[in-house]
Amino acid sequence: MRAELATEWDEAALPPTEEDVNSSEQSVIRHGMPEVYYDAGRKEFLMQDARGVWLWMTISQFSRKCRLFGISNTKISGCCHSAFDAFADDIQHQRAVDFAGAIAGFKPGLLIEGGMRFLVTKGPDLIEPKKGEWPTLEEVFRAVLGDEDFDQIFYWHAWLKMAFEALAAGRRKPGQAMILVGPAECGKSLLQDIITAILGGREGKPYKFMTDATRFNSNLAGTEHLRIGDENPHTNLIARRNFGAQLKNLTVEESHQVEAKYRDALTLRPFWRLSISLNDEPENLMVLPPLDEHIMDKMIILKCRRREMPMPTATLEQRDAFWKRLESELPAYLEWLSGLTIPSHLVSQRFGVQAFLHPAIKSELLNFEPPMMLLDLIDAHIFGPNEKFIEMTAAEIQTELTSETSACRFEARRLLPRPTTCGRYLSSLVGLSPRVKNARTSDRRAYRITRRPDDG
Repeated sequence: MRAELATEWDEAALPPTEEDVNSSEQSVIRHGMPEVYYDAGRKEFLMQDARGVWLWMTISQFSRKCRLFGISNTKISGCCHSAFDAFADDIQHQRAVDFAGAIAGFKPGLLIEGGMRFLVTKGPDLIEPKKGEWPTLEEVFRAVLGDEDFDQIFYWHAWLKMAFEALAAGRRKPGQAMILVGPAECGKSLLQDIITAILGGREGKPYKFMTDATRFNSNLAGTEHLRIGDENPHTNLIARRNFGAQLKNLTVEESHQVEAKYRDALTLRPFWRLSISLNDEPENLMVLPPLDEHIMDKMIILKCRRREMPMPTATLEQRDAFWKRLESELPAYLEWLSGLTIPSHLVSQRFGVQAFLHPAIKSELLNFEPPMMLLDLIDAHIFGPNEKFIEMTAAEIQTELTSETSACRFEARRLLPRPTTCGRYLSSLVGLSPRVKNARTSDRRAYRITRRPDDG
């Protein structure tokens, strides 16, 4: 009896023919088995169950499963191997993959990129847009994001439109970090829940990775929505700069290194969108990276307010009913988004829509920043009574502020601990404040700083 035709456990099955092992895929099909692959990283076999869910199996577990399909693990008379040995070896050599698991933005199936094979085991659960009404969602957006002076709801719609359309089309398009700032219990987390639902229902927590608290980020590989909310924030400057570097990377780069414990790092192309919700107290805002011209175009910062929601949410039953209502309106909302037009003056070639930083939040953030603190010291301690502007190098400014005769020397020394710090802050101020301009000459790298208008 040939091994592939055995209908019962046949301990005396003959070895596979040359045809049997010539094509691993046909071998699997002939045995009537589900899809089988070998995860080279985990050194385990993969097989789909009756629901289509991928299961990882050790070689002993796989051997037991193969016996159910008539593939014996008993050595064949006169040979050193069994039918199972030949079959398993064939799978390991012909159907090995470098990575198996969910990859954000990819549908299930075998993916070959850059000479590597990836088995995507699960894709996002995308909502199908459908014509209809979405009055409850509209009320929520107006309640949380409504602003008398700025149409910031437009940026919310445009950001979601760009994200959903790229994800649904299977394209990789950069997207700014969506940052929601407001008082506690104003609906920031609800907006993040809506983002998760629209982007396929999967979310991950990237904060530890973004602040270098861990280098392992494999838990993010299969989540389209990277969500930061109720974290234990780090407000020191080093952590904020690390956070800013990762924010730039996550919002702009297409390829990312993904690493798990005890595994080699892999380069993947996940579809990621980052959202951050923050209470509006200063200590929470200081989680964000220092603002400069290289980071501001990679963020959309919206100011949230606490207003009454369109449905009661005091009890678990009420919250559940409220969320079900919002979920039911998402198909209609997405259909409406498909027709949203972004005005030409707000189009970004990189992101689809330009960045927006609510002026009130931006002003508050700038007031916390070391470069703005430096500008305050310059205003208070360098300008003469009648000077409308000064032109000085970074070294000259640092020397004057930190010298033994300076009234602010202790504060300045804390702010400027290294000789290069002042120059770095002044370079940032060129992009942050219209009062600071480069005034370079062939032999002198100076800065022209105009007196603050309210100083006379």
